[in-house]
Order: sequence, then C-alpha cells, then structure tokens
Amino acid sequence: MNYPQTLQKAQTLLAQKHHTQAVQTAASALENLLVELYNELLGQSPPARQKQLVEAQEKVGGGQPLNKLTLGRLVGVYRASRAQEDLHKTLGLTLTFLDVHALAPLVDIRNRAVHEGQEPDPAEAAYIVNQVELILRETGRLPASPPVGRRSPDRAPDELRPWWHTAMPHRDIREGRFDPKVFAVDLAQVVEGDAVPEYKDPDTFFQRTFLTRGLRSTLTGVLRRLAGRDDGVAITQMATVFGGGKTHTLLALYHVVAHGAQVAYLEPVAQLLAEAGLDASSPLFGGSPSQSPPLGGSPSQSPPLGGSPPPLSPPQAGGTKGGATLAGGDERGGDARGGGERGGDAG
Repeated sequence: MNYPQTLQKAQTLLAQKHHTQAVQTAASALENLLVELYNELLGQSPPARQKQLVEAQEKVGGGQPLNKLTLGRLVGVYRASRAQEDLHKTLGLTLTFLDVHALAPLVDIRNRAVHEGQEPDPAEAAYIVNQVELILRETGRLPASPPVGRRSPDRAPDELRPWWHTAMPHRDIREGRFDPKVFAVDLAQVVEGDAVPEYKDPDTFFQRTFLTRGLRSTLTGVLRRLAGRDDGVAITQMATVFGGGKTHTLLALYHVVAHGAQVAYLEPVAQLLAEAGLDASSPLFGGSPSQSPPLGGSPSQSPPLGGSPPPLSPPQAGGTKGGATLAGGDERGGDARGGGERGGDAG
C-alpha cells in the first residue's frame, strides 16, 4: 500500500466533509499496517514465539488469513498474542500512538460507519485520520514531521491544530447527552443487562478500567479463594471516601467471576489470573459445579466462574446463628471481618 497517497486521500475526503469515506480510507491504512507488522514479527521471532503468534491468529481469526480480518479482529489478534511488546523488542519500534489496548474508540467509530451506516461526526472522522497519520509516521510509513518552528506548506502561518483532533471527547459529551448518573454504578442494572455499555459489557469495562494495586489485590484474593487456595480472601473490608471505588470493585468482581473466560484475552485480566494462579482453561471458568473447589461447603454447592451463583437469603447464609455471630463480631469492633483488609486504594 502507498501510505502517503492513502493518507492524502483520507485527508482530502475529510476536508470535503465525506466523513464516512475518510474513516474507511484511514482505517484501511491501519489494517494494512497491522498486517504488515504482524507478518514482520512472524518472520523475525524465534520458533517458539512464532508458534504463539500463529496460534493467536488462528484462535481469534477463525483460521482466516490476516489480510482478510477486519480491524477489530486484527486488534484482537494483537491482544491475544500480546504482540504489543514485540513491536519494540523484536522490531525495534518506539511507539507512542500505536497501542492496541487504546484502539477501541477508533474501532467503534469505524464499525458504526462501515457496518451500521452511521455517519461519523467531524470530530470522529478527524480523530481517526489524525491518529492514523501519527501511527504511520512513528512506524516509518510516512516521512518525519517538519521540525518545530517550520510550518507544513499546506498549513497557514500560526495555525494551531484544534485540540479535539488530538484528544477527542467521549461520544456522549460530543452529542450533548452526558448524564452524571453514569458515574453512579447500579450493580443490579448491570446484572439485569440494563446498564450502559461501559459497565454492562465486560470487555469494555476492563478495557477502560485501570487495575490499581488495591483493586488487583482484592480481585486476586477472591480468585484464590474460589480456587480453593489457602491464601485466598473470603471477607474484605474496604474503607474509602465517596467515589473511592467500592462499587467499581464489586463490579470488577462480578465480571471477572461471571465472564472470566471471555475477557481472559485482555492483558490486565490475563495478568490478574496469573497472579491468582489461574488461567482461562481452569475448571473454574465454565466447568461444572462438581468440578469447582468447595467454598466452605460441598463441591456441588460451588458455582464455576462463568456461571451464575444462586442468590443467598439470610437463612442460607448462616441462619439465625450465623446472623448472631456476625452481629456479635460487629459489636466487638469488627472481629468477624476476616482477612484481607483494604484501604482507600481499592479502585
């Protein structure tokens, strides 16, 4: 592909307000670049790493060749194979703008334009064209930008690039439908499927959630408990101010337990599972209840990760005697809180 020519075409379409065509043209350049870089990795990696790269391609791509995959599938291949680091270690690329873990907005805009027929707004189209230009430039597919102090011949003197060409606001802000209530997560709505995609969809949730030290520690402790390990944490006390991340932590726990196998391809989740001594092939992910380690009861009472545990009413959780025990612990200053106390770094 002639990248300078393709980018020039995308910029011309953008200037003429043909936003859908501009997005398609710029996205095609990015798709071609991702295929080229992956093939270069295959050619320059040792045999063991080549096998991992091929396996990830076959798993995500369903056996199709790279040049037949969509942009979203290509990004999925990079994530599943953890090829981002290889671009630096193997190919020697120093990357700032090409980060496969940050391409979700670009893929979403492209898919809505191509598959759903939604015309991108000017900010979205400009964002993609400019991002692709920066990616092509840092991977050596375009000439280096002019030195600071020298203007490009096609730009007017003292012209400053609009800020939204580089840092595009979220879609709800651009469309004037921002709702502050989105910051107050309702876990019941998530479980029932009525929440916004940022909270309801496990892939989107973990792509947009930074796993802090406290959050990783809480999730790892629960996963170890589910795996039947002695160092697992059964009860955690989180002491944070309003907005400190308590509900976000609960939501992360829900998604990693209910959809662990689905999101195991994401690097942060994969690292989390590794720290807990688990992987996506563990019986906890989609196994039958009889295969799962007991959680204080018989194996048949323990739901697998990926399933939906039955709701527990107070009698099931210990009955009158259990309630009295917990109440007594409360009165004694929290003796029943158990292990794994956490501070304000929960989320």
